[in-house]
Amino acid sequence: MNKKKLLSMAVAMFLMNNKECLSSEGYHKEYSNGTVYIGNEEYLDGLKNISSNDILVLDSRGDSDPDMKVLASYLINDYDIQKEVLEILLEYEKNNPSLWKRSLESMQMEWYIHNLMAKFSYKLERTMDVDFNNDDEEKYIDIFEKKKILK
Repeated sequence: MNKKKLLSMAVAMFLMNNKECLSSEGYHKEYSNGTVYIGNEEYLDGLKNISSNDILVLDSRGDSDPDMKVLASYLINDYDIQKEVLEILLEYEKNNPSLWKRSLESMQMEWYIHNLMAKFSYKLERTMDVDFNNDDEEKYIDIFEKKKILK
């Protein structure tokens, strides 16, 4: 067997065994209930055979206000799942650096506020998806700190 074929087989085996994958179009990683897909609109629109538990994240980190948007986030009410998804976003950023900078705590609070507003059908066109843009990093942190103090 030649070296090129061996290398090809090794790469194929690695990809089959690796639960995360980054390509030029997008990224995906498994979480406890399904798969998180991160990419541009073209990548997300082209996904086939996704399940109701899969989570789509629009990567707009190249914009003037870098952003990652969890689509239909109002359907995800389990805080452990939310945290899992957010940790995947932070890991994705760490492995694919950009100017996007958000803390876990600020994203948790922003998601909480978005879901609360969506529950009351307040501006659904804006609260159905949670977008984690840089400009909002400090926006929700005061609320988060107050919530921690009240516990």
